[in-house]
Amino acid sequence: MEISSHEPTPEERHRTARAVAGQAKDADELRELLAMLGLSPAEGRAPVPRPRRQPANRTLTIPELAAFVQRATAAA
Repeated sequence: MEISSHEPTPEERHRTARAVAGQAKDADELRELLAMLGLSPAEGRAPVPRPRRQPANRTLTIPELAAFVQRATAAA
């Protein structure tokens, strides 16, 4: 059996801690299970910041392009 060298992302760790918390019968069991997985209780509590998405490139309309050029030439 081969062991993966994949390091879980903060979001994966957060989701795992939340899943374990949903199945644990009490706080003691939760602490024990999280410790077995190398997770801390804080990883289940803190929301994981998601990366910002870049806006999709789109084609400018003629009025938008004209306004862009006008602003650019006025600033120069």
